[in-house]
Amino acid sequence: MSGIVGTIGSKSLIVDRPINAVKAWVNFEGDGTAGIRDAFNVTSIVSGGSVGRYNVTFDNAIKDNCSIVGGVCDDIDTYGGNRGICCANRNNGGGAKITTFHASSATEGDMEDISVIAIGD
Repeated sequence: MSGIVGTIGSKSLIVDRPINAVKAWVNFEGDGTAGIRDAFNVTSIVSGGSVGRYNVTFDNAIKDNCSIVGGVCDDIDTYGGNRGICCANRNNGGGAKITTFHASSATEGDMEDISVIAIGD
């Protein structure tokens, strides 16, 4: 069976088509040495060479041009104020490049709790 299924007033469900499916996710500790707490389709988190930068490597690559990578971060104990995160695909869908920062001062910084998700075809 494939195609759109449903009834009047219900949301459509596309069967046998993995569009808009979660392809990878990870929650990790970003303060100090990055450490994975829990993950799906993520093999490693490596520091990107300076504070607030991380490289996430996917176990199975996702379509680079048909996916969205997003995330959230928090560092309750240390910094206070607003935090931000910037996520980008890299390596032809083989991972994501993450940068966390303090929005109030516009400076990059390591965060205590970071979650990233990749959604796509």
